[in-house]
Order: sequence, then structure tokens, then C-alpha cells
Amino acid sequence: MNVDVKKEHRVTATVAGAFIGAVLFFAGVVEYFSFAYKPFEGFAPQHVDRLREIFYIVAVMILFGIRMTRKAVLKKSPQDTLRTFVSRLRIATVITFGLCEIAAGLGLVLFLVGGLPRDFYILFLLSLLGMVVYFPRYDHWQAWIGRGGMPA
Repeated sequence: MNVDVKKEHRVTATVAGAFIGAVLFFAGVVEYFSFAYKPFEGFAPQHVDRLREIFYIVAVMILFGIRMTRKAVLKKSPQDTLRTFVSRLRIATVITFGLCEIAAGLGLVLFLVGGLPRDFYILFLLSLLGMVVYFPRYDHWQAWIGRGGMPA
């Protein structure tokens, strides 16, 4: 069975783009609340300080954990086929982008609780950074498939 790597990559890149779109939608929600309910002070600002510390730590831990997760998903095996390789690349991308999106989601919660757009945008930028770093690139896919291992 032939695998069209280029087509599979295109589909995976589209899924990655949808994750980026979701994070950008979060930014739209923040801007809407900021301008529609000026000044937006959050729904429970008295609880935001402790949450802020926890959410920032969790977001940073997730970003560091992505590398380990990708290594586990992309671990090669002697019986792997091209289809297996492509499937692993797709799965690694979806997991990675899902984990990256968590940071922006935590930022959105912080904003809704505390009312500070800065809380959202710090975690939003961390999320986007992860998505930019791990965006599926066709040349990386070819390199990984070609040598049966993870791209640098």
C-alpha cells in the first residue's frame, strides 16, 4: 500500500493550523471581554494570584514535557513501515499541538478569573512559540522517514 507522504503532511499541517486558529480565537475572546465590559475585572479576581503561579508552572512544565512526549511517540522500531512512520508523525503533531494549546487555555482561564489580559498573553505567546517550533515541516518529515528517526 502506497502512502502519499506529501498529502499526509498537508492534512497534518491543516490540523496544526486549526489548533493555531483555536488559540487565536482565545485571543479574540480576551479582546471581546476587554472592550465589551470595560473595565473587565474578572469573575473572581481574589483567587487569581495562586492560580497564576500554578498555571505558569504547569504551562512551562508542559512545554518541557513536549520533547519527551515526542521522543516516546516517534521512537523507532525495526518493523516500522512508511505508513507507521507517517502515522507517528501525525500523532506526534496532534499531541504536541494539543499540549501547546493547554497553555493558552490556562491563560484564558486566568484572564476570565482575574481580568488581566497580560496573564492571557504571556501564556498565549508560550503556546504560539511551541506551535511555531513544532509546526510540521515537510523537510523534517522527509529527514525523519529517510533515516528512520526523529528530526533534529
